[in-house]
Amino acid sequence: CDDLGNINRVQLPDGATWEFTHDAMSRLRHTVDPSGGVWQRCYDQYGRLNETTDPSGVRAYQHHNTQAQEITIGDAHASTTVTLDVWGRQIAAILPDGSETRVRYDRAGRPVEYTDPAGGSTRIERDPAGRPVRIRRPSGASLRYDYDQCGRVAGIRNELGFRTTLTYNQDSQLIEELWPTGEKGWTRYDPCGRVVARFSPGAGSYRWVYDKTGRVIETRDPRNGLRRFRYDPAGQLTAAVAGNGGVTRYTYDLNGRAVTVTDPLGAVSHHVFDPMDRCLSTTNALGATTTWGYDPAGRLIRSVDADGHVVETSYDQAGLETTTIIDGATFSHITRNAATRQVQVEDHSNPDHPVTHVLTYDPRGLLTQ
Repeated sequence: CDDLGNINRVQLPDGATWEFTHDAMSRLRHTVDPSGGVWQRCYDQYGRLNETTDPSGVRAYQHHNTQAQEITIGDAHASTTVTLDVWGRQIAAILPDGSETRVRYDRAGRPVEYTDPAGGSTRIERDPAGRPVRIRRPSGASLRYDYDQCGRVAGIRNELGFRTTLTYNQDSQLIEELWPTGEKGWTRYDPCGRVVARFSPGAGSYRWVYDKTGRVIETRDPRNGLRRFRYDPAGQLTAAVAGNGGVTRYTYDLNGRAVTVTDPLGAVSHHVFDPMDRCLSTTNALGATTTWGYDPAGRLIRSVDADGHVVETSYDQAGLETTTIIDGATFSHITRNAATRQVQVEDHSNPDHPVTHVLTYDPRGLLTQ
């Protein structure tokens, strides 16, 4: 620790170290990760975080305009400006593409209306206790809610009048759902409040058994049947036993990373990690190895499979994926709009006949074409 009691260095069991630098106000300014990457944080005159920079140079910012009651949040690609009321509540936001969303509150400060970029309005009606009793969507469809004497949601009714009824136990845990079709789903708990059984119409029953420390040691479900799990003293999964008796085993390094996985037939795969817990390579039982490489901020930039095929990925100044190159040839390129949505994807999977996909969105950001 430094003279002010701030932690400035942490050493992990495998010897990897993290280093931290604080300013005179004990605010975290720099973090040096085990791979040597430097993460930076800057603050304004009021001590509010206003800028971060990752080890690859990607910058994000948050600027406060107290006089205009606005906060601008952005990166190298785009920004969003949020407007606040005199109580600090968000009342509007101008998105990167220039569209706007708005929020309206009642006199108790509760949201009662949201307006989306297309002008659609979602309205929330509340009872005297402030609980939502009706939510009306822009299409006119609505959901109605009613409550029991303890304030728990007892029923949900859609615009067609179909109602789902919910029942609780004395601990306010949901124990039964009566669907509009008349079918029932149920949930059972142990004395510690953990789910031990669950039934859903059409999906069947699921059951769980726990050890004294709350770890799942047995499950039973329609798809996988009976499965059992074993742990080491550190709580790490060491074996998973399938219903047919097949055992998958796991071993870990000092940092708790799974470095070997042995399947039920005895085949062993090995995993190698860097100090940042990123997987660098995987070698299967046949000796085939796949490797991965990362930029200083941890984004995947290169992979080489067992056959020697190389996949490289590049990113823009905001850290968003732009180009994929396979074995030295461009495979795809992504173009984004001001809202960071993909608007054009160039597909070069067939070099002789490249295809360009153009994507169109509505003001809400939903893909339309």
